[in-house]
Amino acid sequence: DCEQAAQMLMARQAQAMAEMARRAEHADRLDEQQLGRPLWSSERRAEFVADEIAVTLTCTKAVATRRYGIARAAAG
Repeated sequence: DCEQAAQMLMARQAQAMAEMARRAEHADRLDEQQLGRPLWSSERRAEFVADEIAVTLTCTKAVATRRYGIARAAAG
């Protein structure tokens, strides 16, 4: 039961990470349309999603980046 609960929690975290990415990318596209130019990497919200995940999950950025990549790949 504990293993199943842990897997369900990780799946929900992956869904939340994919949603964070989707929202950040959408906001970046809106900003680009409004500004009429591509955003610099330092201006893109999507660039900092892994940082937000690291803070939220209290893990290193390396771990957050890996989990974020897995979540995005799974979301397709």
